[in-house]
Amino acid sequence: MTFLNLSGRQLSIALLLGGGTAVLVATLVLHRRWRAGKRPLVELHVHLDGALDNRLLFTAAMKNPHRLKQEHRAAVKACKSFEDFEKLVTCRGKRSLTEMLGTFDLYLPILRGQLDLIENQAYRFVLGQAKQHIVYTEVRYSAHLLLGGGDYTQGDGKDSSEVPDASPVLDAVTHGLRRGCRRTGVIV
Repeated sequence: MTFLNLSGRQLSIALLLGGGTAVLVATLVLHRRWRAGKRPLVELHVHLDGALDNRLLFTAAMKNPHRLKQEHRAAVKACKSFEDFEKLVTCRGKRSLTEMLGTFDLYLPILRGQLDLIENQAYRFVLGQAKQHIVYTEVRYSAHLLLGGGDYTQGDGKDSSEVPDASPVLDAVTHGLRRGCRRTGVIV
């Protein structure tokens, strides 16, 4: 079958066609990868804001410390290396939900409203999935959480008619994901 030799780009085009064609092509690509010794994996319900590239965050935090909340600036400034920063922004060793959510409170201000950074994070997410032999993934995120000026820990009480337009964030994430899909063939 000629489908077995599809590139990631051809797979993405076939998926845009949708329906049965997409399922058939995806199945054939999975079969081809399996035969090539790369056990294909599927990952469902991944939170983009919890699967970020920490190196990009580290670079952004060092370049723009003013984007951090005041209470986190000293801790980030004290980081002597990427590894120190990674300990701050990951949940390893955190024992409570409050501690875990505190990591989001630390790094989300770095990301909020930074459309280029958001797009690159989405792109790197797909590259990371490909490195792990994940061929299909479902990712979720809150575009409003990634808007500039948002607060993760508490609502602002605004009427829903006053909620800012999240379409720039949607566009940035979508562009990054699609770019990653074209490069890797991962289905998102």
